[in-house]
Amino acid sequence: MLFAGRGVPADPTQARALLERPAHDEFPPAQNALGLLLAMGNPEATDIDAERRPDDLQGEGWFLKAAFGGDPDAMYNAARYDEMRPGPLAMSDAKKRSWYEKSAAAGNAKAKAG
Repeated sequence: MLFAGRGVPADPTQARALLERPAHDEFPPAQNALGLLLAMGNPEATDIDAERRPDDLQGEGWFLKAAFGGDPDAMYNAARYDEMRPGPLAMSDAKKRSWYEKSAAAGNAKAKAG
């Protein structure tokens, strides 16, 4: 992948630009990947940690947009982000549980294991 430089020279700026185009065109997997890039610094991150980053809120917004668009990984990531980095508008426990359950029902292995 362009972000990590697999097979091509790494270019995180170009990788972000390439993710933004389909994300803005309402493609949920790209929205989730952009959320991971903004919240974790890596569009292929496997989980959400507790470390705050400068683009956290934008990342959270992309997770939610993708989750509402039906992406099971984004459903998990939206709930996990809120669990690990709660903010002033934190989700209720019931809302987080709902996102985890929807994610598991849609096939997300991490949500099924939790």
